[in-house]
Amino acid sequence: MEKDWINLKEGLIIVQKHSQKRKKKDKRVPINSAIRPIIQRLLRKNRNSEYLFVNQETGTRYTKIQNSWNGILKKTGLKGKPGVDKLRFHDLRHTVATKLARSGKDMIFIAQYIGHADVRTTSRYIHYSDEDLKEGAEILASPINIHNTKNKSFLNLVRP
Repeated sequence: MEKDWINLKEGLIIVQKHSQKRKKKDKRVPINSAIRPIIQRLLRKNRNSEYLFVNQETGTRYTKIQNSWNGILKKTGLKGKPGVDKLRFHDLRHTVATKLARSGKDMIFIAQYIGHADVRTTSRYIHYSDEDLKEGAEILASPINIHNTKNKSFLNLVRP
């Protein structure tokens, strides 16, 4: 990631369209409160590089995310654990979409956030657990207030 993409004042990382595959516009990624101090630390640490992520052994930028991902899995002790061997960096996008959906964000918001032009693509990224589905079922168990409904044709379906 190039340092000039980072705008801490605005709280955004702006990835230029020419740096992305198949993109027609810049991608704007919000910097949240958890990542801000990490970015600030890396900016100080890699002061003499034009890149945020620098290999400390070679002084060059990382070019293959897979190598970095494998290093993260190794450092965290996850490498070789059952089920983790199939975990890919890309799977984090599914985690982001699912977490946003569970928090109540709508599909259009999630699609825009993860950079999808079509919400149908985004729908494949969201995965609900059995617990999520049970909570949804309980919402349906609550009584419907037929006196406040705006759709009067609905009343014909629920009246005996």
